Amino acid sequence: MPDFRCIAPTAVAVVPNSRDGFALRVLVSILLTALNVAVTATFGGPLYLATANRPVWFAGVSLLFAALFVSLVRVWIVTLASGLAKAAVPAIEPKKRGESSCNPA
Repeated sequence: MPDFRCIAPTAVAVVPNSRDGFALRVLVSILLTALNVAVTATFGGPLYLATANRPVWFAGVSLLFAALFVSLVRVWIVTLASGLAKAAVPAIEPKKRGESSCNPA
């Protein structure tokens, strides 16, 4: 009876993508930053004036702007982390046919 615990999948060769994913993420992050700056500059003043005398509304609008800022920070963290992780990971050599990681006993 065969030992199915010893069957390991063969590694697939990693083919580099024609597009650089990190450059695309940086471009998207820059566009989101510009959009957030435009939204804040356009709507920040009028929303402050509209909610200045309503503390509950002011807290809600402040939370919305904080969420906008936090999501932008998260986008940049994910972008930069993916670039650093890509630079730090060495290339993995695929196994040759017939090699096994199991030691048959």
